[in-house]
Amino acid sequence: MLFHGEVDGQGVPPIVLLVDEDQDTLDRYGRCFEREGLWVAAMTDPDEALRTTAELKPNLIVSEAEFAGRSRVADFIGALEQNTELRHTPLIVLSEASSQVAGPPQRGAVVLVKPVDPQALLSRADVLLRTSRELRQRFAVLSAKGQAQIKRAAELVARTDALTERVSASRRCPKCLGPLEWIERGAIAGVEYEYYRWCDHGCGLFCFQRNTSQWVKLA
Repeated sequence: MLFHGEVDGQGVPPIVLLVDEDQDTLDRYGRCFEREGLWVAAMTDPDEALRTTAELKPNLIVSEAEFAGRSRVADFIGALEQNTELRHTPLIVLSEASSQVAGPPQRGAVVLVKPVDPQALLSRADVLLRTSRELRQRFAVLSAKGQAQIKRAAELVARTDALTERVSASRRCPKCLGPLEWIERGAIAGVEYEYYRWCDHGCGLFCFQRNTSQWVKLA
């Protein structure tokens, strides 16, 4: 068999979505993929396939290039690009001629010119599925690392804020050195201030300018 192991690590075989107007083509390719241990969803309607893609989350899409004389390649590319869970899903386009697909397609879709030998299709699909699996695994690792870093950063910010409040609450009156009751921290025109209540000894009302580490008497 060409396909070895599970893509998702949970024992679920890869899912391939086949889209072609010709039912005989769907049956022929579908049997080939199923013999290799893949799950196959076959559809003749591209609009139905597009609606199903987000829910089905196929590991591979094999689609005819034109339906009723209209190219639908860009539609499938757009559907994959707009969904982060599907962004690494490989797309194989079956075309009557390579010129039918303008460009190369935006996300590097593989174009195979009809008639496509089923064994050649399976071989290309095998390579794409392996590459896609590696990309998904890398993305999962990077995503987990990113979440861990975000959590760590949030913890550091919380600890810093807590330390700042403790330091702020321990400041003393610049005149009599008596304890001041901290109220809050604010900013005016980019300058940060810490505000305190009136000194219990009547020295006045002060705020502490954090940028310059100086006291400012307000009253």
